[in-house]
Amino acid sequence: MTSSIDRRWWFNAGISWSTGGVADGTRHVLAYVNDTHAVAYRLERKLAGGIRSGAYEVRDAMGGRAVLKWSTDLTWARQVLRAAPVVERMRRAGWPTPRWLAFGVTPEGHPYQLQEHVLGQPLQRLDGPAVRVLLDLVDSHHGLDPDPGRNWSTFVSDVVFDDRDGAREDARQVDVDAARLVERFMTLCVRYRRQRLNSTDLVHGDLHPGNVLVTDGRVAGIIDVEAIGSGTRAIDLARLLATAYAQDARPRTVATLGRAAAAPAGPGGLVLCAAASFFTMTVFLTRHNSPALPQYYAAIERLLHDLNRI
Repeated sequence: MTSSIDRRWWFNAGISWSTGGVADGTRHVLAYVNDTHAVAYRLERKLAGGIRSGAYEVRDAMGGRAVLKWSTDLTWARQVLRAAPVVERMRRAGWPTPRWLAFGVTPEGHPYQLQEHVLGQPLQRLDGPAVRVLLDLVDSHHGLDPDPGRNWSTFVSDVVFDDRDGAREDARQVDVDAARLVERFMTLCVRYRRQRLNSTDLVHGDLHPGNVLVTDGRVAGIIDVEAIGSGTRAIDLARLLATAYAQDARPRTVATLGRAAAAPAGPGGLVLCAAASFFTMTVFLTRHNSPALPQYYAAIERLLHDLNRI
């Protein structure tokens, strides 16, 4: 590994986030972007979504639209700077993510990106058409290997078996329910200790329905891609499967996603990916949206019940 993978491995599983208002900080960042990159955008509105980073629609004098993203999390700067050339390479390979018009870090250390505006609506519930779109998308990630030095598969194994970044034990300490779920996951995982996950697919790292924009049933843009790396696409599929449980999706939808998630890395790979997701997500929710924990635990209980039968 030549770089760490940020432990904020969350998914938008039907949980509501507070979007907040437009802060003075955003205007300050936009002014810096305008000065630094010789552009002239004005702030229009905050877009939905985001927890510690925000996305804002901006317009130039001719009415052209773009999206400004920036974060108050100074540690996110490394993610943004590393992702920028990877995003450009994947765009040249045909991956449908918006072009980054500009990117950088402010003097205060805030990372930002100015992206092209893409017309499209985010997917919402994981129903039949949405699942088909998402599965076709993830299938297209096979073999793209965007950033071998940023290995999501290694991250999964390290989190589960070596407690990388303390994620597993931090999750265990959240409350008695989390501790019980950690133990159930580890009971499942121990039999797969020797399993090695493929590392040559594209991994989005934060793939949930809201991060896929569609127009007329086709993908118009994949957003929030700063965590992009290489690994097994089972990682993103495991996240989508957990989202289906959280949304209380139809049994047929859950079964379809379950089969798809197990296909790239087998049942063992799915178990490992689901476990790493649970550990990191539990810690993240504890810090940023603790009221969502009961809903999340209930979804994971149902997931574990089915994982025990594979």
